[in-house]
Amino acid sequence: METPCTICGGPVRFSSSLPLPPIFPCSHVHCLPCLRLNYTLSSQPQNNHHQKHLSDSHAQYPPPLPTTFRPVQCCPAQRMPIPRLRAHLRLTSAETAVYRARLAEYDTPPGSRLYCSAPACGRFIPPALQDSRVGKCRRCWTRTCVRCGEQAHAGSLVGECAAVVSAKTGGLGGIEKTAMKPWKEGMVSASAAATAAAKRRRLETEGEEGFRRIAKKLGWKPCPSCKRWVEKTAGCNHIHCMCGCDFCYRCGEAPYWDHGLCPS
Repeated sequence: METPCTICGGPVRFSSSLPLPPIFPCSHVHCLPCLRLNYTLSSQPQNNHHQKHLSDSHAQYPPPLPTTFRPVQCCPAQRMPIPRLRAHLRLTSAETAVYRARLAEYDTPPGSRLYCSAPACGRFIPPALQDSRVGKCRRCWTRTCVRCGEQAHAGSLVGECAAVVSAKTGGLGGIEKTAMKPWKEGMVSASAAATAAAKRRRLETEGEEGFRRIAKKLGWKPCPSCKRWVEKTAGCNHIHCMCGCDFCYRCGEAPYWDHGLCPS
């Protein structure tokens, strides 16, 4: 049995002895070369739009997503599910992780995107790694204030911030620098607060490193998507993380049902 490829019109064969061809949710069929081209176009290396330099007072916030990225889809909003895309194209775990991360960035509204404040990093911080005050970069572990996009500071921990994100239009955000609220009577000085914040960050870093050592010693595994640590007390090695990722507790690969040979 044959059906034409929606893209090139070439024949796509169906047979019980052949793997199922790429079928999108809209029921359109693509041949493997066209699916590969679709993925290649969606995964163009992104320009360094997200690297924010402290010396650039006119840096856009948030930076625009590179226009080369788009999801692997056929009809509008009819995307190829990631597990099936990985199976058809035999993507590696690294390729899958990169595509999943860029898709999460694409799906986040422009005005809500948060990027790492470290000038040498600039990595997108997904909502799963943010709370109401700060976001934590999974690449360099830098904390970024969710309100102003700068490195986490004392104000971001107490609900005050020297920069307020202004109204955003056209997917671009602006920064409105405003005066810091006057220190209330009885509050510590700014220098003392900065010293306390630096000490707190150092203690937090030391605590995190100690926790990771203990977690590894106990055999816990980090989720490959959100990096939360997971402890398995019973059952099989299929772990469903609270972020939605399904991974293998034994080898740490995701997705669980398509991560290669692994004894369970």
